[in-house]
Amino acid sequence: TFHLYNAHSDSWHPLTSFPLSGRSHSSITSGVFALFVFAGLDSNGTSHNDLWRYNTWDSSWVQLNSLTGDGRRGGFAFGAGASLYYTTGIDKNDSRLRETWRCNLPIGMEEIQETDLVIYPNPASDRIRIHGIGEDATVCVLNLKGQLVRCSEIGSEETLDVSELSNGIYLLIIEEKNSTQWLRLTIE
Repeated sequence: TFHLYNAHSDSWHPLTSFPLSGRSHSSITSGVFALFVFAGLDSNGTSHNDLWRYNTWDSSWVQLNSLTGDGRRGGFAFGAGASLYYTTGIDKNDSRLRETWRCNLPIGMEEIQETDLVIYPNPASDRIRIHGIGEDATVCVLNLKGQLVRCSEIGSEETLDVSELSNGIYLLIIEEKNSTQWLRLTIE
């Protein structure tokens, strides 16, 4: 079971678990608002060649296209730039593999669900307001590589200075006492 730690309430909350039987010897890496799980060995001793994305914005699992060939386990997964990689590992016959798989990073921006919070102006150039935010919220800004650009404490409908951000699309994580919400921000 996945759990989310909420710093405001100093508590852990269960999230959606992996949809299939438990796995060992799988590889996991992170992308923008997602975790990616490659292959692995299930509790029945079956090696898999599947790829799963865990969406952090809605706590859901999505199966992506599987790697071709036989199941594998024990490989290494990592992200570099806009790509995910899965390399080496062991096949179902216990042979050591010398292969590397690369796929474009499936960001899933189109799947981020909008909330009742509103950013204005959006697109923005210097300052934004977030309407509908609680009094003791933390707002973090991430670029599309998933890198943290800045974090700020912000009160109800306060403004946030975004003048130092380069033109492009950013994701805002708004963490309040009992919730975490995601918003898309465009800087022009």
